[in-house]
Amino acid sequence: MNKINLLIPLFLSLSLNFTAFSQDIDQALDRYLKKDITMVSIEELNAKKSNYLLLDAREQEEYEVSKIENSIWIGYENFSIEALENIVIERYDKIVVYCSIGVRSEIIARQIKEQLQVEIYNLYGGIFLWKNEGFPVVDKNQNYTNRVHGYSKKWGKYLSNAEVVYEK
Repeated sequence: MNKINLLIPLFLSLSLNFTAFSQDIDQALDRYLKKDITMVSIEELNAKKSNYLLLDAREQEEYEVSKIENSIWIGYENFSIEALENIVIERYDKIVVYCSIGVRSEIIARQIKEQLQVEIYNLYGGIFLWKNEGFPVVDKNQNYTNRVHGYSKKWGKYLSNAEVVYEK
């Protein structure tokens, strides 16, 4: 048996695992989201990222491990609308908020929408699905990394294509 035939089952197994993780994220989002904020897919965000203002609604220690490139940290626990005062929102087609999988970002997006009356979106599957699908993340020094903060053991299980960390 040649090496390619040996690798086929491995690739099939990895593909099935990524699919299972995506389905798990789908189920979690169905369970936890109110779905009153329109979702944007990771594919759409990747295709038009320069047109979007990308806001990270995770905690600072999560953001320092890795983030989607060109995103701006606004936080979650201590978020205030004043965090957006120095950002020229009007120059972007869309505002997209993300967190680990989309639960915290939906809450923050709702607050922004209510207070600023802007068109705002939640990134479906958050940074976890972004990374699971093979899109890049950068660390606090703007270097590409495979590390993603898992938030907690409960949520970190949804990461399949990254080195999961729980501290800086």
